[in-house]
Amino acid sequence: MVVIVASVLFYTYSTGVLGSLEGANAPVTMDSLRIEAYNWESLNSLVLNVRNTGVNVLTLNTAQWLVAGVLQTTVSGCSVTLAPGVLCAATITLSGVTVSSGIVYVVKIVLSDGSIFSTLAIAGQVTGETGVS
Repeated sequence: MVVIVASVLFYTYSTGVLGSLEGANAPVTMDSLRIEAYNWESLNSLVLNVRNTGVNVLTLNTAQWLVAGVLQTTVSGCSVTLAPGVLCAATITLSGVTVSSGIVYVVKIVLSDGSIFSTLAIAGQVTGETGVS
């Protein structure tokens, strides 16, 4: 009986210690970007309101902006960096992709560290508050 109780205690202790050691090396990203709203009334351009909800300054000029899987190279409106808590309106002038009004498309922002932030957007529609004050 004592051996069984000792075995259970040892197992509980060792899994707790090993579990905490494994968690210590797990990669944790402190980058967080939220796409709060979009304006896609004009099918030639898409305006995204993005907010840095993380703790690090994000570098947006090296980010990849994709619409329907197609890399978009003409993005304006957001500064080179985005400080924590700051909201900006990024205007993407679409190229290389044909969109149709009423169709849902995946929009992604890929940061240089590999972090991916995405949303679904309906061409020809507006969602949320798209003005940045």
